[in-house]
Amino acid sequence: MTVPFDLSRLLTPEGNLIGREELQEIMAEQGYSAGGRDQFLKAVLTELGQVDALRNGSEREAEILEEVRDILRNEQARMNGSSGSETHD
Repeated sequence: MTVPFDLSRLLTPEGNLIGREELQEIMAEQGYSAGGRDQFLKAVLTELGQVDALRNGSEREAEILEEVRDILRNEQARMNGSSGSETHD
């Protein structure tokens, strides 16, 4: 079982959610490998999803969730070698 990520790190001093650049800086500071970034982003999505469900999330939270999903998709493409070929489920 993984330890929940401290979501307070995703908040500005004013209480707003940080943007994409700040999220990428947090990952860089932590020295995550490609696989580590993948797990980190999945954990953040899980935590934000739970918070969102409890608070009926704001528009900005929905934007952050989408940004995290975009970053996760980019990381997965990078890990797969981004050969340009698509996989079909």
